[in-house]
Amino acid sequence: MRRLNILTAAAALALATAAQAKTIQGILNPEETRTVTERVQKIRALKFEHPVPFSYLTVDQSQARLRAELARDTTPAELELEAREGELAGLYPPNTDLARDNLTMLKSQLAGFYDPRRKDMVIIERPVSANPAVNPRLIEYALKLRTAGVLSHELTHALQDQHFDIQAEQKAALGNADRELALHALIEGDATLSGFCSVVGRADDSTIGYFLDNSADASVIFLGSAKGLGVQMRKLLIFPYLDGARFVAQAYHRGGWAAVDAIYRNPPRSSRQILHPEMYFDHPEAPVEVHVAGYEKILAAWKKADEDTFGELVLRMVIEHWIGEQTPYVAAADGWAGDRFVALRKSTDLTLAWIIAFHNPGQAENFAALYPRILAKSLPGLTARHVERKGNAVLVLIGDGAIRFHELAPAIWKSSTIGGHPIADAAIAQPPWMIRNQA
Repeated sequence: MRRLNILTAAAALALATAAQAKTIQGILNPEETRTVTERVQKIRALKFEHPVPFSYLTVDQSQARLRAELARDTTPAELELEAREGELAGLYPPNTDLARDNLTMLKSQLAGFYDPRRKDMVIIERPVSANPAVNPRLIEYALKLRTAGVLSHELTHALQDQHFDIQAEQKAALGNADRELALHALIEGDATLSGFCSVVGRADDSTIGYFLDNSADASVIFLGSAKGLGVQMRKLLIFPYLDGARFVAQAYHRGGWAAVDAIYRNPPRSSRQILHPEMYFDHPEAPVEVHVAGYEKILAAWKKADEDTFGELVLRMVIEHWIGEQTPYVAAADGWAGDRFVALRKSTDLTLAWIIAFHNPGQAENFAALYPRILAKSLPGLTARHVERKGNAVLVLIGDGAIRFHELAPAIWKSSTIGGHPIADAAIAQPPWMIRNQA
């Protein structure tokens, strides 16, 4: 999940139409390209501080470049570890290959991207298969709109890079996948709305409202076009674009692009704030800090391989996938207040020790009762697992280390903290960390 952002941060999927976008050289002439560039600046109310160079690459060339970027930022072992963590939690199906799936997505969907490291705009040359029954002029017009949309989206990324210190925020979010995803949703949601408004030719509440009213159609088309990828992977890929656009629209409706610019000075810190914008704009709620400890002596033969945060979105996706999207059980994710997991490795074995904080004991109890049902479906039958609740928190142990839950669970409860405080006793309705978080 977290390293997925490396690739999607550069990619303008253009939702419904990117897969067939043709090179700008054959669709938009130089004057039209200048018009798009000027329009983006006007629509987004930002000026380029310096020109952005264009690079034209074939599909294979662009894939090689992105593969090199991925290798620079992560390793195959890290991607394999992330996939296994997701499999244990119920997010990914068995034998998920994130490196393969990311490149499959890029090869089939990517039309162009802005590279924040090289500071150039990459346009990918793709062959276009035309239907002989369709008027060629209609095809040309459609391709111009598609290419203009991709270009507008990516030019917005260039404006973001020139005006906001995004790299500093990305560094601050390292080690917290949920925070990375929230920042990514701000960046892509901004570019999605800006790109759409640039194609339409105006930015106002009604134009943005029209996009949001019809975004469900784009989601269906995108999910269907990303063939070869699992449903969960596709949902994670589209979240920053559509849910991010809904979040950014809230800021625009409140104060135009100036209000959107202000978010970059104080970005959202969790997927919860993207899913529930009122938690950012009206009732700011930062996720509570969870620290997992106490496993070290009991699992002395195990080494910590990773530590991260899943977030509300992952909880919601896991419940929807294994229980059903329309079930009331999805509401169990609404109580998420923060989480943290530690991945422990011994040889080829992996164990997750995961603590999720909820807003009240009832929400924690609901999840503690629901999650074993999910694990019974998602994990092989012999995989050890243990779920228990204390107050507002739920402890999850998955993997061979969970076999020792009788001694492991009490040690983790004793040593771990939520919001800097010892984990609350079940008798406390609202523990100190939650009172402090609401202050």
